Amino acid sequence: MKSWGWLAAVVLLVGVVFGITFMSNYDPEMGKVVQRTTKSAANVNPEETSLEPEFATKVFPPGDTDSLLQEYYKPGHHDYWMTNPHPTAIKFGLEGKKCTCTSVFYFKVPLDHAWWQGDGKGFLKNGKPDMTLLQEAQGGPKFAELEKTLKQIELTDKQSMVEMAPGEVGLVRMTWKNEKLQKDVMTATMWMGKPELRQYVRVEARINTAPLLMISDSAIDLGVLNSTGKPSAERQISVISPTRSNLEVADLNVRLTSARSVGKECVVVKEIRKASEAQLKQKQLESENPIRTLFFVTIGATWTPVSGGEPEIGPLVRRLEVSLKKTDVPEQARDALPVRIGCRVEGDIEVLGTDERGYLLLHRFERQDGSRAMVQLEARDAGLSLEVDRENSAPFVQVELDKRPKPFGDKFRWDLRAVVLPGKVSGEFPRSEGVYKDCAIFVKIGGEKPRTIRIPITGRADN
Repeated sequence: MKSWGWLAAVVLLVGVVFGITFMSNYDPEMGKVVQRTTKSAANVNPEETSLEPEFATKVFPPGDTDSLLQEYYKPGHHDYWMTNPHPTAIKFGLEGKKCTCTSVFYFKVPLDHAWWQGDGKGFLKNGKPDMTLLQEAQGGPKFAELEKTLKQIELTDKQSMVEMAPGEVGLVRMTWKNEKLQKDVMTATMWMGKPELRQYVRVEARINTAPLLMISDSAIDLGVLNSTGKPSAERQISVISPTRSNLEVADLNVRLTSARSVGKECVVVKEIRKASEAQLKQKQLESENPIRTLFFVTIGATWTPVSGGEPEIGPLVRRLEVSLKKTDVPEQARDALPVRIGCRVEGDIEVLGTDERGYLLLHRFERQDGSRAMVQLEARDAGLSLEVDRENSAPFVQVELDKRPKPFGDKFRWDLRAVVLPGKVSGEFPRSEGVYKDCAIFVKIGGEKPRTIRIPITGRADN
Protein backbone atom coordinates (compact mmCIF):
# COMPACT_ATOMS: atom_id res chain seq x y z
CA MET A 1 0.00 0.00 0.00
CA LYS A 2 2.78 2.40 0.88
CA SER A 3 4.58 1.87 -2.44
CA TRP A 4 1.29 2.49 -4.35
CA GLY A 5 0.83 5.75 -2.41
CA TRP A 6 4.27 7.04 -3.38
CA LEU A 7 3.67 6.09 -7.01
CA ALA A 8 0.38 8.05 -7.08
CA ALA A 9 2.09 11.15 -5.66
CA VAL A 10 4.80 11.07 -8.34
CA VAL A 11 2.17 10.71 -11.11
CA LEU A 12 0.23 13.71 -9.67
CA LEU A 13 3.40 15.90 -9.56
CA VAL A 14 4.27 15.06 -13.18
CA GLY A 15 0.76 16.03 -14.21
CA VAL A 16 0.95 19.43 -12.50
CA VAL A 17 4.30 20.28 -14.19
CA PHE A 18 2.88 19.20 -17.57
CA GLY A 19 -0.16 21.41 -17.07
CA ILE A 20 1.88 24.52 -16.25
CA THR A 21 4.14 23.95 -19.26
CA PHE A 22 1.15 23.48 -21.55
CA MET A 23 -0.56 26.67 -20.36
CA SER A 24 2.66 28.65 -20.82
CA ASN A 25 2.89 27.50 -24.40
CA TYR A 26 -0.80 28.15 -24.99
CA ASP A 27 -0.79 31.66 -23.37
CA PRO A 28 2.15 33.64 -24.87
CA GLU A 29 1.96 36.32 -22.14
CA MET A 30 2.27 33.94 -19.21
CA GLY A 31 5.76 33.67 -17.63
CA LYS A 32 7.29 36.56 -19.54
CA VAL A 33 9.49 39.04 -17.65
CA VAL A 34 8.34 42.62 -18.10
CA GLN A 35 11.11 44.69 -19.70
CA ARG A 36 11.48 48.39 -18.79
CA THR A 37 11.80 50.66 -21.75
CA THR A 38 14.46 53.36 -21.69
CA LYS A 39 13.50 56.79 -22.87
CA SER A 40 15.77 58.52 -25.33
CA ALA A 41 17.58 61.64 -24.16
CA ALA A 42 15.15 63.78 -26.15
CA ASN A 43 12.18 62.34 -24.23
CA VAL A 44 13.62 62.63 -20.70
CA ASN A 45 11.53 64.82 -18.42
CA PRO A 46 13.90 67.19 -16.55
CA GLU A 47 11.71 66.86 -13.47
CA GLU A 48 12.69 63.16 -13.29
CA THR A 49 16.45 63.76 -13.23
CA SER A 50 18.89 65.20 -10.68
CA LEU A 51 20.33 68.29 -12.30
CA GLU A 52 23.69 69.67 -11.19
CA PRO A 53 24.84 73.30 -11.21
CA GLU A 54 27.83 74.31 -13.28
CA PHE A 55 30.77 74.96 -10.93
CA ALA A 56 33.91 76.89 -11.82
CA THR A 57 35.75 74.47 -9.53
CA LYS A 58 34.96 72.10 -6.69
CA VAL A 59 38.54 71.74 -5.44
CA PHE A 60 40.85 74.49 -4.22
CA PRO A 61 43.71 75.13 -4.61
CA PRO A 62 43.95 73.33 -7.96
CA GLY A 63 46.57 70.74 -8.83
CA ASP A 64 49.80 70.62 -6.83
CA THR A 65 49.75 74.25 -5.70
CA ASP A 66 50.33 75.08 -2.03
CA SER A 67 47.51 74.75 0.46
CA LEU A 68 45.54 77.81 1.55
CA LEU A 69 47.64 79.46 4.28
CA GLN A 70 45.45 80.07 7.32
CA GLU A 71 46.07 81.90 10.57
CA TYR A 72 45.60 80.07 13.87
CA TYR A 73 42.27 80.96 15.54
CA LYS A 74 41.26 83.22 12.63
CA PRO A 75 38.17 81.76 10.90
CA GLY A 76 38.71 80.93 7.24
CA HIS A 77 36.47 80.32 4.24
CA HIS A 78 36.39 79.66 0.53
CA ASP A 79 33.70 80.41 -2.07
CA TYR A 80 32.64 78.15 -4.93
CA TRP A 81 30.86 80.05 -7.72
CA MET A 82 28.17 78.26 -9.70
CA THR A 83 25.26 78.80 -12.06
CA ASN A 84 22.18 76.86 -13.17
CA PRO A 85 22.47 76.34 -16.96
CA HIS A 86 19.30 74.20 -17.14
CA PRO A 87 15.76 75.28 -18.11
CA THR A 88 14.39 74.01 -14.79
CA ALA A 89 15.14 74.80 -11.17
CA ILE A 90 17.72 72.84 -9.17
CA LYS A 91 17.04 71.78 -5.61
CA PHE A 92 19.98 71.08 -3.34
CA GLY A 93 20.99 70.93 0.32
CA LEU A 94 23.70 69.78 2.70
CA GLU A 95 24.30 66.04 2.90
CA GLY A 96 27.24 66.17 5.31
CA LYS A 97 30.52 67.83 6.26
CA LYS A 98 33.86 66.57 7.48
CA CYS A 99 34.07 68.50 10.73
CA THR A 100 31.74 70.14 13.25
CA CYS A 101 33.99 73.20 12.89
CA THR A 102 32.73 73.59 9.31
CA SER A 103 29.65 75.54 8.18
CA VAL A 104 28.13 75.83 4.71
CA PHE A 105 26.21 78.83 3.32
CA TYR A 106 24.58 79.76 0.01
CA PHE A 107 24.53 83.29 -1.42
CA LYS A 108 22.22 84.12 -4.31
CA VAL A 109 23.62 86.77 -6.67
CA PRO A 110 20.66 87.76 -8.92
CA LEU A 111 21.48 89.01 -12.39
CA ASP A 112 19.48 92.18 -11.80
CA HIS A 113 21.75 93.10 -8.87
CA ALA A 114 23.41 96.51 -9.30
CA TRP A 115 26.82 94.91 -8.70
CA TRP A 116 26.81 93.39 -12.18
CA GLN A 117 26.70 96.91 -13.64
CA GLY A 118 29.45 98.16 -11.31
CA ASP A 119 32.39 96.18 -9.89
CA GLY A 120 31.00 92.96 -11.32
CA LYS A 121 30.87 94.19 -14.90
CA GLY A 122 34.36 92.87 -15.59
CA PHE A 123 33.17 89.34 -14.82
CA LEU A 124 30.60 89.30 -17.62
CA LYS A 125 31.34 87.59 -20.92
CA ASN A 126 28.86 88.06 -23.77
CA GLY A 127 26.45 89.46 -21.22
CA LYS A 128 26.63 86.40 -18.96
CA PRO A 129 28.67 85.86 -15.75
CA ASP A 130 31.93 84.01 -16.39
CA MET A 131 32.32 81.43 -13.61
CA THR A 132 36.06 81.04 -14.15
CA LEU A 133 36.76 84.76 -13.81
CA LEU A 134 34.58 84.97 -10.71
CA GLN A 135 36.33 82.01 -9.09
CA GLU A 136 39.81 83.35 -9.78
CA ALA A 137 38.97 86.70 -8.16
CA GLN A 138 36.85 85.36 -5.26
CA GLY A 139 37.54 87.00 -1.94
CA GLY A 140 39.20 90.03 -3.56
CA PRO A 141 38.37 93.70 -2.94
CA LYS A 142 35.64 93.83 -5.59
CA PHE A 143 33.54 91.42 -3.53
CA ALA A 144 33.69 93.33 -0.25
CA GLU A 145 30.74 95.61 -0.96
CA LEU A 146 28.78 92.86 -2.71
CA GLU A 147 28.83 90.62 0.38
CA LYS A 148 27.19 93.35 2.47
CA THR A 149 24.14 93.31 0.18
CA LEU A 150 23.65 89.55 -0.10
CA LYS A 151 21.49 87.37 2.10
CA GLN A 152 23.17 84.20 3.34
CA ILE A 153 21.28 80.94 3.67
CA GLU A 154 22.89 78.41 5.99
CA LEU A 155 22.63 74.77 4.96
CA THR A 156 22.34 72.95 8.25
CA ASP A 157 21.03 69.43 7.61
CA LYS A 158 19.49 67.12 5.06
CA GLN A 159 16.11 68.82 5.40
CA SER A 160 17.47 72.32 4.67
CA MET A 161 16.93 72.98 0.94
CA VAL A 162 17.72 75.73 -1.57
CA GLU A 163 16.07 76.13 -4.96
CA MET A 164 18.22 77.61 -7.72
CA ALA A 165 16.23 79.12 -10.60
CA PRO A 166 17.23 78.66 -14.26
CA GLY A 167 20.11 80.99 -15.14
CA GLU A 168 20.64 81.92 -11.49
CA VAL A 169 24.16 82.70 -10.25
CA GLY A 170 25.27 82.07 -6.69
CA LEU A 171 28.08 80.87 -4.53
CA VAL A 172 28.49 78.17 -1.90
CA ARG A 173 30.71 79.26 0.99
CA MET A 174 32.45 76.70 3.18
CA THR A 175 33.82 78.12 6.47
CA TRP A 176 35.99 76.65 9.23
CA LYS A 177 37.31 77.81 12.62
CA ASN A 178 41.07 77.09 12.36
CA GLU A 179 41.35 76.06 16.01
CA LYS A 180 43.97 73.39 15.25
CA LEU A 181 47.49 73.76 13.89
CA GLN A 182 47.33 71.37 10.97
CA LYS A 183 47.39 70.65 7.28
CA ASP A 184 44.01 69.24 6.32
CA VAL A 185 41.35 68.99 3.64
CA MET A 186 38.02 70.59 4.56
CA THR A 187 35.03 69.09 2.72
CA ALA A 188 31.27 69.51 2.40
CA THR A 189 28.93 67.23 0.45
CA MET A 190 25.64 68.48 -1.04
CA TRP A 191 22.71 66.51 -2.40
CA MET A 192 21.01 67.47 -5.67
CA GLY A 193 17.51 66.71 -6.93
CA LYS A 194 14.60 64.69 -5.56
CA PRO A 195 15.12 62.24 -2.68
CA GLU A 196 14.69 59.17 -4.86
CA LEU A 197 17.00 60.46 -7.61
CA ARG A 198 19.65 62.27 -5.62
CA GLN A 199 23.18 62.82 -6.78
CA TYR A 200 25.98 64.16 -4.60
CA VAL A 201 28.52 66.91 -5.16
CA ARG A 202 31.51 67.55 -2.88
CA VAL A 203 33.54 70.74 -2.53
CA GLU A 204 36.90 70.72 -0.79
CA ALA A 205 39.68 73.06 0.28
CA ARG A 206 43.24 72.13 1.27
CA ILE A 207 44.35 74.30 4.18
CA ASN A 208 47.54 74.89 6.16
CA THR A 209 46.71 76.42 9.55
CA ALA A 210 49.91 78.00 10.89
CA PRO A 211 50.76 79.79 14.16
CA LEU A 212 51.29 83.55 14.14
CA LEU A 213 54.74 83.11 15.69
CA MET A 214 57.23 80.25 15.46
CA ILE A 215 60.71 79.86 16.99
CA SER A 216 63.37 77.98 15.07
CA ASP A 217 64.59 75.91 18.05
CA SER A 218 62.78 74.09 20.85
CA ALA A 219 65.90 73.82 23.07
CA ILE A 220 69.28 75.53 23.17
CA ASP A 221 72.37 74.47 25.12
CA LEU A 222 74.83 77.29 25.75
CA GLY A 223 77.40 74.82 27.04
CA VAL A 224 79.67 74.84 30.10
CA LEU A 225 80.74 78.24 31.44
CA ASN A 226 83.68 78.86 33.78
CA SER A 227 86.15 81.53 34.74
CA THR A 228 88.93 80.45 32.39
CA GLY A 229 87.96 78.46 29.31
CA LYS A 230 84.53 79.91 28.47
CA PRO A 231 83.32 82.80 30.62
CA SER A 232 80.39 83.70 28.32
CA ALA A 233 78.28 82.46 25.40
CA GLU A 234 75.77 83.86 22.89
CA ARG A 235 73.14 82.34 20.63
CA GLN A 236 70.93 83.94 18.00
CA ILE A 237 67.41 82.55 17.70
CA SER A 238 65.09 83.07 14.72
CA VAL A 239 61.48 84.07 15.40
CA ILE A 240 59.22 83.97 12.33
CA SER A 241 55.66 84.83 11.47
CA PRO A 242 54.26 82.59 8.71
CA THR A 243 51.08 84.66 8.32
CA ARG A 244 51.78 88.38 8.94
CA SER A 245 54.15 90.68 7.05
CA ASN A 246 53.48 93.92 8.96
CA LEU A 247 54.89 93.01 12.39
CA GLU A 248 57.52 95.15 14.12
CA VAL A 249 59.78 94.61 17.13
CA ALA A 250 57.41 96.77 19.20
CA ASP A 251 54.67 94.15 18.62
CA LEU A 252 56.68 91.46 20.43
CA ASN A 253 56.83 90.61 24.10
CA VAL A 254 60.09 88.69 24.73
CA ARG A 255 61.12 87.47 28.17
CA LEU A 256 63.13 84.85 30.00
CA THR A 257 61.50 83.11 32.94
CA SER A 258 63.82 83.18 35.94
CA ALA A 259 63.69 82.50 39.65
CA ARG A 260 66.79 84.61 40.32
CA SER A 261 66.44 87.99 41.99
CA VAL A 262 67.18 91.17 40.08
CA GLY A 263 70.91 91.71 39.65
CA LYS A 264 71.87 88.04 40.01
CA GLU A 265 70.84 86.77 36.58
CA CYS A 266 73.38 85.03 34.33
CA VAL A 267 71.18 84.52 31.22
CA VAL A 268 69.69 87.59 29.50
CA VAL A 269 68.07 88.76 26.26
CA LYS A 270 70.74 90.96 24.69
CA GLU A 271 69.05 92.12 21.49
CA ILE A 272 65.84 91.88 19.44
CA ARG A 273 65.89 93.08 15.83
CA LYS A 274 63.94 92.67 12.64
CA ALA A 275 65.70 91.00 9.72
CA SER A 276 66.58 92.96 6.58
CA GLU A 277 64.80 92.26 3.30
CA ALA A 278 67.83 90.33 2.06
CA GLN A 279 67.93 88.18 5.22
CA LEU A 280 64.19 87.53 4.95
CA LYS A 281 64.46 86.40 1.32
CA GLN A 282 67.38 84.10 2.14
CA LYS A 283 65.44 82.53 5.02
CA GLN A 284 62.43 82.02 2.74
CA LEU A 285 64.63 80.14 0.26
CA GLU A 286 66.02 77.90 3.00
CA SER A 287 62.72 77.09 4.72
CA GLU A 288 59.95 74.72 3.70
CA ASN A 289 57.46 76.74 5.77
CA PRO A 290 55.98 80.09 4.73
CA ILE A 291 57.72 83.12 6.26
CA ARG A 292 56.26 86.64 6.14
CA THR A 293 58.30 88.31 8.91
CA LEU A 294 61.64 87.37 10.50
CA PHE A 295 63.16 88.53 13.80
CA PHE A 296 66.45 87.70 15.51
CA VAL A 297 66.65 87.35 19.30
CA THR A 298 70.16 87.18 20.80
CA ILE A 299 70.55 85.31 24.11
CA GLY A 300 73.68 85.88 26.21
CA ALA A 301 75.00 83.98 29.25
CA THR A 302 77.91 84.64 31.61
CA TRP A 303 79.39 82.44 34.33
CA THR A 304 78.91 85.27 36.85
CA PRO A 305 75.76 87.41 37.26
CA VAL A 306 75.53 90.17 34.67
CA SER A 307 75.73 92.86 37.34
CA GLY A 308 78.70 91.17 39.04
CA GLY A 309 79.07 88.99 42.09
CA GLU A 310 79.83 85.34 42.64
CA PRO A 311 78.52 82.64 40.25
CA GLU A 312 75.72 80.22 40.99
CA ILE A 313 77.39 76.88 40.39
CA GLY A 314 75.50 74.12 38.58
CA PRO A 315 72.97 73.88 35.75
CA LEU A 316 70.89 76.91 34.80
CA VAL A 317 67.61 76.40 32.92
CA ARG A 318 65.47 79.22 31.54
CA ARG A 319 62.50 79.46 29.19
CA LEU A 320 62.42 81.97 26.37
CA GLU A 321 58.82 83.09 25.83
CA VAL A 322 57.75 85.18 22.84
CA SER A 323 54.22 86.49 22.33
CA LEU A 324 52.33 89.16 20.42
CA LYS A 325 50.99 92.28 22.07
CA LYS A 326 48.45 92.94 19.30
CA THR A 327 44.88 93.09 20.57
CA ASP A 328 43.37 91.93 17.26
CA VAL A 329 44.87 88.47 17.88
CA PRO A 330 42.88 86.01 20.05
CA GLU A 331 44.60 85.28 23.34
CA GLN A 332 44.95 81.57 22.49
CA ALA A 333 47.03 82.41 19.38
CA ARG A 334 49.44 85.03 20.75
CA ASP A 335 52.17 82.78 22.17
CA ALA A 336 54.89 80.92 20.32
CA LEU A 337 56.00 77.59 21.75
CA PRO A 338 58.66 78.32 24.40
CA VAL A 339 62.35 77.52 24.03
CA ARG A 340 64.35 75.80 26.77
CA ILE A 341 67.65 77.63 27.37
CA GLY A 342 70.27 75.68 29.30
CA CYS A 343 73.88 76.08 30.40
CA ARG A 344 76.11 74.84 33.18
CA VAL A 345 78.36 76.92 35.43
CA GLU A 346 81.53 75.23 36.67
CA GLY A 347 83.20 76.15 39.93
CA ASP A 348 85.52 74.69 42.55
CA ILE A 349 82.88 72.13 43.60
CA GLU A 350 81.09 69.50 41.53
CA VAL A 351 77.73 67.74 42.05
CA LEU A 352 77.80 63.96 41.43
CA GLY A 353 74.80 61.67 40.99
CA THR A 354 72.54 63.87 38.83
CA ASP A 355 71.33 63.19 35.29
CA GLU A 356 72.94 64.70 32.19
CA ARG A 357 71.00 67.93 32.73
CA GLY A 358 72.18 68.27 36.31
CA TYR A 359 68.84 67.25 37.92
CA LEU A 360 68.48 65.26 41.14
CA LEU A 361 65.91 62.60 40.19
CA LEU A 362 63.16 61.80 42.69
CA HIS A 363 61.47 59.73 39.97
CA ARG A 364 57.78 58.73 40.04
CA PHE A 365 56.34 57.78 43.41
CA GLU A 366 53.09 57.43 45.35
CA ARG A 367 52.14 60.64 47.14
CA GLN A 368 51.40 58.82 50.43
CA ASP A 369 54.81 57.10 50.34
CA GLY A 370 57.08 60.06 49.60
CA SER A 371 60.48 59.70 47.97
CA ARG A 372 64.20 60.04 48.69
CA ALA A 373 67.45 60.39 46.74
CA MET A 374 71.11 61.28 47.29
CA VAL A 375 73.86 63.19 45.49
CA GLN A 376 77.47 63.96 46.45
CA LEU A 377 79.34 67.25 46.45
CA GLU A 378 83.01 66.89 45.47
CA ALA A 379 85.88 69.38 45.94
CA ARG A 380 89.65 69.46 46.44
CA ASP A 381 89.38 71.63 49.55
CA ALA A 382 88.21 69.72 52.64
CA GLY A 383 87.91 72.95 54.56
CA LEU A 384 85.00 74.38 52.55
CA SER A 385 82.09 75.56 54.67
CA LEU A 386 78.85 74.08 53.20
CA GLU A 387 75.35 74.79 54.46
CA VAL A 388 71.88 74.09 53.07
CA ASP A 389 70.04 77.30 52.13
CA ARG A 390 66.65 76.22 53.49
CA GLU A 391 64.98 79.56 52.82
CA ASN A 392 65.41 79.34 49.04
CA SER A 393 65.24 75.55 48.67
CA ALA A 394 61.96 73.81 47.71
CA PRO A 395 59.80 73.81 50.88
CA PHE A 396 58.46 70.28 50.39
CA VAL A 397 61.94 68.68 50.52
CA GLN A 398 63.92 67.92 53.68
CA VAL A 399 67.68 68.07 53.09
CA GLU A 400 70.51 66.59 55.17
CA LEU A 401 74.15 67.44 54.37
CA ASP A 402 77.26 65.86 55.90
CA LYS A 403 79.11 68.23 58.19
CA ARG A 404 82.46 66.66 57.32
CA PRO A 405 83.58 65.29 53.93
CA LYS A 406 84.98 61.81 53.25
CA PRO A 407 88.29 61.51 51.39
CA PHE A 408 88.12 60.13 47.85
CA GLY A 409 91.53 59.98 46.17
CA ASP A 410 92.90 63.50 46.05
CA LYS A 411 89.39 64.96 46.54
CA PHE A 412 86.70 65.06 49.21
CA ARG A 413 82.98 64.27 49.09
CA TRP A 414 79.92 65.35 51.08
CA ASP A 415 76.72 63.26 50.96
CA LEU A 416 73.51 65.25 50.46
CA ARG A 417 70.23 63.41 51.09
CA ALA A 418 66.87 64.75 49.88
CA VAL A 419 63.59 63.42 51.34
CA VAL A 420 60.02 64.22 50.24
CA LEU A 421 57.79 63.36 53.19
CA PRO A 422 54.45 61.56 52.59
CA GLY A 423 51.61 63.84 51.51
CA LYS A 424 53.82 66.92 51.00
CA VAL A 425 53.71 67.16 47.21
CA SER A 426 51.31 66.24 44.40
CA GLY A 427 51.70 65.96 40.65
CA GLU A 428 54.70 66.57 38.42
CA PHE A 429 57.42 69.03 39.37
CA PRO A 430 58.84 71.43 38.44
CA ARG A 431 55.87 73.14 36.85
CA SER A 432 54.80 76.75 36.38
CA GLU A 433 52.81 77.32 39.57
CA GLY A 434 53.54 78.31 43.14
CA VAL A 435 56.26 76.43 45.01
CA TYR A 436 56.73 74.05 42.09
CA LYS A 437 58.06 76.73 39.74
CA ASP A 438 61.68 76.66 40.93
CA CYS A 439 62.23 73.20 42.37
CA ALA A 440 65.80 73.15 43.59
CA ILE A 441 68.08 72.64 46.60
CA PHE A 442 70.52 75.47 47.31
CA VAL A 443 73.78 74.98 49.19
CA LYS A 444 75.77 77.97 50.43
CA ILE A 445 79.56 77.97 50.21
CA GLY A 446 81.02 80.21 52.91
CA GLY A 447 84.38 81.89 53.14
CA GLU A 448 85.91 85.00 51.66
CA LYS A 449 84.00 84.50 48.39
CA PRO A 450 80.54 83.22 49.34
CA ARG A 451 78.61 81.59 46.54
CA THR A 452 75.80 79.15 45.96
CA ILE A 453 75.34 75.70 44.44
CA ARG A 454 71.93 75.10 42.83
CA ILE A 455 70.78 71.48 42.45
CA PRO A 456 67.49 71.28 40.52
CA ILE A 457 65.12 68.44 41.40
CA THR A 458 62.44 66.71 39.38
CA GLY A 459 59.84 64.00 40.03
CA ARG A 460 56.18 63.09 40.03
CA ALA A 461 53.87 62.25 42.94
CA ASP A 462 50.81 60.21 42.00
CA ASN A 463 47.69 60.22 44.18
